[in-house]
Amino acid sequence: MSEISFRLKLVYDNLKISDIDLCLEKLLKFSPNRIDVLDDVYTKNKLVDFINSIFTEQPSFIFTLSDSSGNSMTVNKENNQIIFFSRINFELFSSSDLFEEITEVFVSNNGLFAYIVSTEDHFWQNNSSVDVYKRRNRSLEDIKVIPIPKMRNRWNVDIEQFPGHNHNYRGLWFGSCSMMWYGNEYFNYFNRKEFEAFSECEEVLSLKNGGYFVKLYSNPLNYEDVENRNRQWAFRSATNLDLVAENVKELLKTK
Repeated sequence: MSEISFRLKLVYDNLKISDIDLCLEKLLKFSPNRIDVLDDVYTKNKLVDFINSIFTEQPSFIFTLSDSSGNSMTVNKENNQIIFFSRINFELFSSSDLFEEITEVFVSNNGLFAYIVSTEDHFWQNNSSVDVYKRRNRSLEDIKVIPIPKMRNRWNVDIEQFPGHNHNYRGLWFGSCSMMWYGNEYFNYFNRKEFEAFSECEEVLSLKNGGYFVKLYSNPLNYEDVENRNRQWAFRSATNLDLVAENVKELLKTK
């Protein structure tokens, strides 16, 4: 599957409708023809009217814009936080300035995290279901499986064996993939010096909002390249990512 996904989470002190409009102008890389919540053909005016109608009445809402080619953008607002999640074909990605646009939005709108990844790889790196492997005729040879607690003769794929597996706790994301943005808040947990010293990548940028951008490799579809897989493992190791994620999980349990 030659499809790219990106996810971007922003946190505002006072989120406004104009903030959503400005972000969509930067991040929407296709011409939508459908708005799912309206079950209607897309127009910019219909979208604006919809957002205006619910913005002050509902602290949370979600909608998806899509086109006939399978490209989509989901906007998920929860109080003063908003997530943009998009799936686009590789041709759109490679012909766009998406990296620069995400960086601009991330820096100017208090970005919490963002990442760009192959949709296919992201799915398999985080799928623990043995049944899914079987249904999709995907080999389980050399794949480590672990017993499901309290369920006799039931097994899960151990995603800890994969360099692209994620940890998600209370709205925080921890992962290692093609391109990543970690916001200033993460450095209550990570050591900045470890990010600054990390060299097994194409690029590390210190951002104006106190966060960091890390590009492990430029083409998200080249995830099976041995060097790129090694870079994912190297990032996890150099930043103590899995230990940090576990510590954050335990810390947030007490709050």
